[in-house]
Amino acid sequence: MSMPDRAKIDPASPVLYIKLGDGGKWEQQCIKEKIIRFGYGETSEKALNGDWDGVRDHWLSKRKDQGAATRDLTQIHYFIDGGEDTVWITFHDRFLWWCHAKPGAKLHPDYGTYRETVDGWHKTDVSGKNDLSFEKLSGSLLKTQAYRGTICAVQESPYLIKKLNGELSEKLAQAKAAEDNLTAKLVPLIQSLHPKDFELLVDLVFTGSGWRRLSAVGDTQKTIDIVLQLPTTNEKAYVQVKSVAKQSDIAAHVKFLRDSHAVSRLFFVFHTGVLTELDDYENVHFINGDKLARMVLNAGLTSWLIDKNS
Repeated sequence: MSMPDRAKIDPASPVLYIKLGDGGKWEQQCIKEKIIRFGYGETSEKALNGDWDGVRDHWLSKRKDQGAATRDLTQIHYFIDGGEDTVWITFHDRFLWWCHAKPGAKLHPDYGTYRETVDGWHKTDVSGKNDLSFEKLSGSLLKTQAYRGTICAVQESPYLIKKLNGELSEKLAQAKAAEDNLTAKLVPLIQSLHPKDFELLVDLVFTGSGWRRLSAVGDTQKTIDIVLQLPTTNEKAYVQVKSVAKQSDIAAHVKFLRDSHAVSRLFFVFHTGVLTELDDYENVHFINGDKLARMVLNAGLTSWLIDKNS
């Protein structure tokens, strides 16, 4: 089921990082219950009643340091008074999670206070299509996790809001456009390859990504061209390489996989033709010219492909 698009976030929105409990002990609960929890329970009632002088006096007497007490007061203000436009973020299970909070903090029955989120916590951008895993986030943003307090303003907020909105910076947009253009230019070069060179290219792509070629079946068995093994798991796979794919080609290859007890998946690679209803085949992966061109680029085989066409 596709995720509904959410409204884009105003670039001027404040962004706050919150640590959900010591060592992240409230993270799972908050995500599940669609709330944000906050500590500082000693002054929760004072803060909810607007007794900010009482809140400051308490933490000043406890910290014995004006600067530390001011930082405590600032964090409590952030949580109690943060507007509905505020973007709250936290980190859990190697994802960045974000939400908006409804106005009105309440006492939590266990400790401290909490706020209800507008529509839960999210670990994707506003479109719901692009995840916010650590591998896709800048190191500067991820360093926010090292903050020793509970709440802080996020310095990388312009970058983050662009990320949440699914937007690219100008320099990234230019690089992405150049990459997409090069990928598109590789497709006709792939289509120009001799069938044997095309099979070799497919072999190089897979072996470059960690698969090991066990044997070449070739004309001795028409259903498959390459047998692969992944050394880290010992998983085996068949690869069928077809220059031009037809819908009628699929049934025989899928049947071959189903009847085989030696391998767990089949890669069906082709550069020309259109196949439909591809989602109906479990453990069968279809790689057309566009996907293969992207794999060629990622595998560093662009120069090889150009030389073969020279």
